Amino acid sequence: MFADPWASVRRALADAPGMPIAGDCLGCAGVRPAPGDGGLLMIDAILQATPIPVMEQVARFAQARHTVLAGNIANVDTPGYRARDLSPELFRRRLAEALAARRSAAASQTAADAAYGAAAGPAGASRRAWPTSDGKSLLRHDENDVSLEQQVAAVAKNQIEHNLALAVISHQVRLLQAAISERA
Repeated sequence: MFADPWASVRRALADAPGMPIAGDCLGCAGVRPAPGDGGLLMIDAILQATPIPVMEQVARFAQARHTVLAGNIANVDTPGYRARDLSPELFRRRLAEALAARRSAAASQTAADAAYGAAAGPAGASRRAWPTSDGKSLLRHDENDVSLEQQVAAVAKNQIEHNLALAVISHQVRLLQAAISERA
């Protein structure tokens, strides 16, 4: 999976003297949370206000789905193999539910709770890849139902979704960099 791209930024900011953290905004007089106690740096609060966390989940799902689809293609001639897939519809539904829960939780939080990131982040979909039974693939004489054409089309569509998520993340990072460097 993806490594946390902001881990080095958080470490650098946590060690920087005079760098404000979320607690500073609430009158904590520069008291930094101890490592591992769940304190939230200001950069975390800023990042949570962008589409980056959601697009990260979309990219992670697309990566996991690509692995499953590649496995289907690799087993196109394996007797008895049934095509597997991760449901994009289920992922979208669960992501929408998580975002709705996050919005309702954020609306009921106090400013201090919000500053320390008590809201839950977006959740991904189940990682289980179950055999599909969509009726689109014909079961061949060797009990294999993988259609190479359908799998290649699914991989292409999945790649587009993955690339779109990464493009949105890249654009948001450029916007944050411009804001930090005070460029328009």
